[in-house]
Amino acid sequence: MYFTVSRDRDSLQLFFVLVAPGHRLEQFERGGLGGGDQHFATEILELREEAGVHGNLVAARILEDDHGAALILVRDAFTAPDRSAGGGEHRYGDVMPMRERILALRIGHLLKVMAVALGERGDRRPQRGVGQEVVDRGHLSSMARVSASLRGMARLGLGLASLGRPGYLNIGHGDELGADKSVAGLRARAHEVLDFAYEAGIRDFDTARSYGRGEEFLGEWLRSRVPEGVTVSSKWGYVYTADWEIAADPPEVKHHDVETFRRQLEETRENLGDWLDLYQIHSATPDSGVLENDAVLSAMVAAGVPLGVSVSGTSQAETIDLAASLGIFTAVQATWNLHERAAGDALARSGLKVIVKEGLANGRLASRDAQALAVVLAQPWADVVLSGAASVDVLRSNLRALEVSPEDPGLVEDSEAYWERRSNLDWN
Repeated sequence: MYFTVSRDRDSLQLFFVLVAPGHRLEQFERGGLGGGDQHFATEILELREEAGVHGNLVAARILEDDHGAALILVRDAFTAPDRSAGGGEHRYGDVMPMRERILALRIGHLLKVMAVALGERGDRRPQRGVGQEVVDRGHLSSMARVSASLRGMARLGLGLASLGRPGYLNIGHGDELGADKSVAGLRARAHEVLDFAYEAGIRDFDTARSYGRGEEFLGEWLRSRVPEGVTVSSKWGYVYTADWEIAADPPEVKHHDVETFRRQLEETRENLGDWLDLYQIHSATPDSGVLENDAVLSAMVAAGVPLGVSVSGTSQAETIDLAASLGIFTAVQATWNLHERAAGDALARSGLKVIVKEGLANGRLASRDAQALAVVLAQPWADVVLSGAASVDVLRSNLRALEVSPEDPGLVEDSEAYWERRSNLDWN
């Protein structure tokens, strides 16, 4: 089945390929379903190759188990950024690239078509969505990810707040990092965790200017591995002042002025280059006034990079509503977890890509990490849920969220009490 979807200057080509029960995707690509399928299989191979060569494969989603397989290719009809050289400017030509949120929405509208088609073929029917996204045209690495896909979960990402600096407020952060907290030690650890994350199917990576050397470590990893299909986001608005000390006071300072934006954008571009897909205001609040600062907003729009906003505190919902009304942001990053859920309705109505941070409440939910993250992943408005793991072992444990049922145990707290408790967490 072939679809072309257009809206304004955005355009997608969606290719749905359904494989009969009892056959694997590799068999299909080789024409292994019989001579009559050889021509169609060749077309799919050529389509995948073309999308890869031109760098415009937006997503490849695969559902595969003993009941059969389904491949969905989503190709941007326009030119995508060329990152193969490891540097240089984006080459968008005269058109805008497809925004991820629009992509997610459009795939969502087509899921019923997919479900009906799978049902007619006798294959397994998705319950709510295609789910865990695989953007490197590779296969799902385990049946756990297929299970997560069929449940319609958001995808798990990795945030570098705990990997770019020796001190952070997550409970148990110091113990998780271990004894070697030198720059070289954390660089090696960050790259180890990033390698494991990518191998496990994680493709979304988030950092910030105030995450110590988080941008630097991530940029080094990207340039050395040149991973396909990743989405990289960073944030501006806080200045790291700890100087690699653990108990520095303060460890970071908020600056939401236009001079800080311009300086930090240049620093981010130096670290991440063409890999930067989203640049977010770090912890926008009504008190900072950044969303009403015309000079800052104009400078951000003029920068020519997709924009987002992260929020925190008891004013999350208010800030999300204001950000969505401005029409310049494509994504919002917010805290939502078993304890703090006040932003849920605002996230649902925002119309923006939703990235969830602090899904484990800064370590307070670490003892039930899989269950806690599974509940967040199952929220219908969530797109990416960030793990804050600082070690392979913790990330491996977090990934179990893709395997467990998202049973909600409750545990909701008063929002003001939650943020007051968070503000009293010690950097360790």
